[in-house]
Amino acid sequence: MSKIPDEGLVYDYRFDTRRCVWVNWMNASGTFEIPRDAQFTQVLDPAIDSERSVWLLDSLIRHQFHVLCTGDTGTGKSVSIKKKLLGGLNNPPGSENPLKLAPSIFLNFSAQTSANQTQDLIKTKLDKRRKGVLGPPLGQSCVIFVDDLNMPAKETYGAQPPLNY
Repeated sequence: MSKIPDEGLVYDYRFDTRRCVWVNWMNASGTFEIPRDAQFTQVLDPAIDSERSVWLLDSLIRHQFHVLCTGDTGTGKSVSIKKKLLGGLNNPPGSENPLKLAPSIFLNFSAQTSANQTQDLIKTKLDKRRKGVLGPPLGQSCVIFVDDLNMPAKETYGAQPPLNY
């Protein structure tokens, strides 16, 4: 196994398991070109922080951890997550149990989102296994991405029913 380079900080590098070497985050992504037909809101500059976040997100999903991404508005959280979920996971070659993902479920909450709407949207995307049990197709996992988790209106006592589902 190779030694971490002396230049920079340990946070500037990730370990490439395929080649067994430490790779600088900025050198790992290759060249960056914006497609001519790209919408402005869908362009994600591969800055070092976004590269780290997407890599970490990929790793957490592959190991089936629940993830909550927080941060300021307009920092690319939603774009990064959608890009990762639509682009697929990086299952390392030779993985004993590579994670197979069913199509992800994307929910955008608003002040008007209700618990019934949330439940109905999720139910329509899953298979019925038996009475009262739903899930993705057998042998697959499913990611439910909820954007703007803070948006549903609060009730009199502060509850947000769509979040309780």
